[in-house]
Amino acid sequence: MFLIIIHEHTPLNPTPAVKFVTSDTQPRLDEISRFFDGQEIYRKVVLGNHMFHREIYAALSVFFKERRSTGRNSFLDAGCGDARFIPALLEAGGFRHYTGLDLSAVSLELAAQNLTALEARGLSIRLLQMDMLSGLEAITETFDTVFSSFALHHLTHEDKQEFFKRCFSVLNPGGLLVVVDTLRTETESREQYMDAIRIYAQNNWHCLEDAETEAALEHITTQDFPESFAALQVMADSAGFPELRQLICRDVWFQCVYTCKPPLKVDAVTA
Repeated sequence: MFLIIIHEHTPLNPTPAVKFVTSDTQPRLDEISRFFDGQEIYRKVVLGNHMFHREIYAALSVFFKERRSTGRNSFLDAGCGDARFIPALLEAGGFRHYTGLDLSAVSLELAAQNLTALEARGLSIRLLQMDMLSGLEAITETFDTVFSSFALHHLTHEDKQEFFKRCFSVLNPGGLLVVVDTLRTETESREQYMDAIRIYAQNNWHCLEDAETEAALEHITTQDFPESFAALQVMADSAGFPELRQLICRDVWFQCVYTCKPPLKVDAVTA
């Protein structure tokens, strides 16, 4: 296995200029990276299954197994974190090449450990320390699947639109885009969502000490910008994707959605 650490502003090829869409993005990304470098609070939330990782990833394993294909080999993970749940998906889908993008060096070191067994079985593993948008712009190859789990909500509305466009660009024809994230209901404002998630966390995140819960909520209320399903559908449509579909939804907010880049038309292939 090899771990590649690249400064987040350095492109992988010299042609496109790596940039952020909004002027306030970098300070926010730095703060997000610091939060996940700490790991302990988020690790407790995940191990406590308070965001339904177990149910969501069980559904995803079935999803990828049903779509397993010898021609579907490459998997790009945008905001991979520690990749704790990724080995099961890669095995279920029969993927042979994995690229993970994340801002946190600590998370990438853990991801390298969590993916070691798969690398020993012949998978190609590449981990890049880059934010999602810069990574999606800098990468020159294309992929059969682009995946992102509980990361999209950290982007602004404008940056999410750019995310869908860049995912469309790096996907092979017929490739899948799969997004796990927290979504607002269609009638919730961001403020209403924050009020509801605060009550939910205080009542259910028993694995955390009170101070840890408040630290997690401070991160959520200052750095999270969840969209509704309808808003994501508009973004996907604008980028060129067809209908966005829901794979699983737990406790209203925690969802997995997916779409597929249209395959090449027969006349385009034969021309």
